Amino acid sequence: MTTTTSPIDIDLYAPDGIVRTADLATAGVSHWTTQIRCRPGGVWQRMLPGVILLSAAPPTPRQLLRAALVYAGEDAVATGVAAMREHGVPVDDDGRVHVLIPRERRVTGIGYVIVERTARLPPPEYASGLALAPIVRSTVDAARTEKDPARLRELLKAPVKAGLCGFDQLRDELAVCNQRGSAAPRALLGELANDRRSLIRARARRVLRTTPLPKPEWDVRIRAGTGEPVTVDAWWPETKLAWVITDPTTPLGADPHPLSKHRTTVVRTPVTRLRDDPDAVSRQLTAAFLHSALTTRREVSAR
Repeated sequence: MTTTTSPIDIDLYAPDGIVRTADLATAGVSHWTTQIRCRPGGVWQRMLPGVILLSAAPPTPRQLLRAALVYAGEDAVATGVAAMREHGVPVDDDGRVHVLIPRERRVTGIGYVIVERTARLPPPEYASGLALAPIVRSTVDAARTEKDPARLRELLKAPVKAGLCGFDQLRDELAVCNQRGSAAPRALLGELANDRRSLIRARARRVLRTTPLPKPEWDVRIRAGTGEPVTVDAWWPETKLAWVITDPTTPLGADPHPLSKHRTTVVRTPVTRLRDDPDAVSRQLTAAFLHSALTTRREVSAR
């Protein structure tokens, strides 16, 4: 005798209320029952071919995303705006879900789902069981498909504001990604990076005006020993003090700066600290300058 699993039991196996019709059949729900429940006015609804939402309510953005991943297959990875939102970036939902699949797969986009076959399928990062492309890839993929200049600007700025990546990382991804639609994001990234550097430099100058330090040299390439020259944001040659303003994504406990090996004093300041706690940065620079002035150094030279 065939039994039919109740909707409550099925919900346990349908994250966010999304389930494949094949899984319903495996659970004992007949094709006829599924048809009845998905009729207009029914308690379920068809989201995509072979994908059911176990609710009659309008689907949420997360349900739309999960349904798209179920439709595209187990190896699909979400990217674009929907993935950015799941990463915690506050961007407006555009109603589309962009998914990546391996190049050899043959799944086509339908409805709100954009399916892109790629030879560069990124290793997924998971949020609530959803396979997401890393934030840099998600942002670049969103930017490549965005036609509105104002929205494109916000898409590129949003993850940087959230501290999840830097403009340099976005630019590096644009250099190796699918080049279709990449011209406008590439040009805008150059503009945004220049604007950001100008803003950071203005904040750095304001901090220095609150210290007793002499004026530094800016954007100096330093050679220490026989190593490759490295660029520092500010340099005080008389005390061999270097100031490096770092990206917010630089991990805590990062490797020592190359100049540190040559007993040069290096102050590394996250750009977020420069913005949020300028008084602490001022005190740190002053202390580092005094320490550096009292310490014998090996020879380093500016280029």
